[in-house]
Amino acid sequence: MLSKEVDACVTDLLKELVRFQDRMYQKDPVKAKTKRRLVLGLREVLKHLKLRKLKCIIISPNCEKIQSKGGLDDTLHTIIHYACEQNIPFVFALNRKALGRSLNKAVPVSVVGIFSYDGAQDQFHKMVELTMVARQAYKTMLENMQQDLAGGAGPQIPPSPPTQDPSCSSVDDPPASTGKEPHYIEIWRKHLETYSRCALELEESLEASTSQMMNLNL
Repeated sequence: MLSKEVDACVTDLLKELVRFQDRMYQKDPVKAKTKRRLVLGLREVLKHLKLRKLKCIIISPNCEKIQSKGGLDDTLHTIIHYACEQNIPFVFALNRKALGRSLNKAVPVSVVGIFSYDGAQDQFHKMVELTMVARQAYKTMLENMQQDLAGGAGPQIPPSPPTQDPSCSSVDDPPASTGKEPHYIEIWRKHLETYSRCALELEESLEASTSQMMNLNL
C-alpha cells in the first residue's frame, strides 16, 4: 500500500538525518547547534518557515484538533500556507508517536521541519517520487467522486483504501468521513492545485539530478 511506503520512506529519511546530526554533535557540539538538520514543534517550524530556512515539512495527520484562535488548526493553516507560498514540499505521514520514535524521541511529535537533507538525497528523492504518484492517484479519486456526485459516468478506479495527495500521505489518516474535517485539512484541499506546481518542479529537479549522475558515471 502506497501510504505505508511513504511512511517507511519518511522514517528512513528522518532516522538518517538524526544520525548525521548526532554524529556532528559528537564531533563539534557548537557547530552542530548552528548546523541543525531538523527542527521540531509547531512554533519552531513556523518560525523557521517564516525565515525561509526549511526545505521540507513532515506533518502527522492525527494531530489533536484545536479550533480556538491561535490553536492547532490556525497554526497548521499558516504552516501550509507558507509552504505553498514558498513551494516547499509538505508531507502528511506517520502518527505522532511514530514520528517521535523516528526522531529517537520518547514523546509524540506533530510537525518536523528539515533544514538540509544533504547526505540523504536518495531517501528524499524516493519520498518525492512516491508522493507525486500519490498526488496523482488522490487527484483522480477526487475527480471520480465529483463525477459520481454530479451523476456522471466518468472513469472509475479499482476499490482500495483512499490514497491521499503526496503532500498528505499517511496510513493513519482516515477516509473521508461524515463529520466535519479539521480546518487545516480543508485548507490543504484548497492548496492542492497550488502544491502541484511544487511537485512538478521537484520532479523536474529530480530528473535533472538523475541525468547528471548518469552522465558522471559514463
